[in-house]
Amino acid sequence: TATNACGTVSETITINYNNCVPPTITITAPLSNNSSVTNGNLAFLAQVGNVNAQGITVTVNGQPASGITYLNAQLRGNLSLNGGLNTIVVTATNECGTVTETILITYNNCIPPAITGLGPVANNANVSSPSLTLSVQVANMPGSQGIVLTQNGSPISNFNFAGGTVQALVTLIKGPNLFTITLTNACGTITESLTINYNPEEQAEQKITICHYPPGNNGNPQTLEIPLSAWPAHQAHGDILGPCPPTSPGNNGNQGGGNQGGNGNSGNNGNQGGGNNDQAEQKITICHYPPGNNGNPQTLEIPLSAWPAHQAHGDILGPCPPTSPGNNGNQGGGNQGGNGNSGNNGNQGGGNNDQGVGQAEQKITICHYPPGNRDNPQTIEIPLSAWPAHQGHGDVLGPCPPTNPGNNGNPGGGNGGKPNTGVGNKSIKPSGSEGKPEAKPLNPAKPDQTKPKPTPEKGEGEEKPGEGDKSVRPSVNAKPIGGRGGQ
Repeated sequence: TATNACGTVSETITINYNNCVPPTITITAPLSNNSSVTNGNLAFLAQVGNVNAQGITVTVNGQPASGITYLNAQLRGNLSLNGGLNTIVVTATNECGTVTETILITYNNCIPPAITGLGPVANNANVSSPSLTLSVQVANMPGSQGIVLTQNGSPISNFNFAGGTVQALVTLIKGPNLFTITLTNACGTITESLTINYNPEEQAEQKITICHYPPGNNGNPQTLEIPLSAWPAHQAHGDILGPCPPTSPGNNGNQGGGNQGGNGNSGNNGNQGGGNNDQAEQKITICHYPPGNNGNPQTLEIPLSAWPAHQAHGDILGPCPPTSPGNNGNQGGGNQGGNGNSGNNGNQGGGNNDQGVGQAEQKITICHYPPGNRDNPQTIEIPLSAWPAHQGHGDVLGPCPPTNPGNNGNPGGGNGGKPNTGVGNKSIKPSGSEGKPEAKPLNPAKPDQTKPKPTPEKGEGEEKPGEGDKSVRPSVNAKPIGGRGGQ
């Protein structure tokens, strides 16, 4: 109301004061409605205002929820869910009204199995050891039932399962090994595989030293180191075991003065000290399979000369390899079913009789007589397997002995004749295969050849220089004793 000298004015306004505020609800966890979870224990959080704790209710699937607290306008707790769809309802009531919020949560309580790790090596890895422990980390598997492990399609039954890990000690076969693990539970199946390549370390082949006589150039022997497996080919063309020996050529006979008076006597070139080839025989290591007891191989050291007999009944070069016994065969009824089939027993690790996966072959030293140049023997070292070929063309075991130079031929006596030049005797290849010298004699001078010849007419009957006594060419099967001689 307002009044002055001129009059009075009044205005009226009506205001209604409502001092009763209804509650408010805001759910902050879980954030999404109609979401799915895999944990049955759900963390719940909501902001509830304008209400006290007595005016708040929380239900899950129509049942009051336990473990819920209300403090500082925050409603929190862990809700236990049932498998499948869960309805969560929050209700707040005060003297001014009631507010309700609802959220739907699906609990997926059926979880398929999972493989979280597979080893111990990466897929397609190469290993050199035949044994390893396969390890697989799994999840959502309550026990070993439902776990299937195979190697190359064959089941592995002797695995262990503990703490979410499947382990099995396995033996690899040479080459690729495919491991497969399959897990099955009430909610699904999962399969994973791992390939492991077993490549045994191939040991380097043994090498031997030989004296090589090049075909077509046998006068130029060479000391070579070759693989033992190459020895038969070298032996076949006349190479010998061991390095080439040093040679001492014989001295030429002295020229006679005047008439020949008989050819100069040839020196005893290449006598090689009497062919003393009695050096200690080499020994080799073999894997011996006793006749009648082949399942019990034994590593032996034998003289090289005894090898052919051992080889003939099935022994092999080098030490016996480690064996992996096969499974015993089932005994047949009555007739033993062919001795129970032996189950591959004694097969020594799958019959892998390759001397521990390629062990180095032994070497031997021989004296090699090159075909076509037998007077130039060479000491070479060769693989033992190459010895038969060398032995076949007359080489001998052990190094070549040093050679003694021949004596000078005696000068002829007489007047005016042209002298002959004496030539040392060539060594003769000994016969046999044991390296024992059996030299054949040179062509001996006949008694009447020692008598003086009548002086020939001019231009008739003159011998050409150098045509003295010719040395005998060794036979193909003869074995030489020594060095080059007078070559």
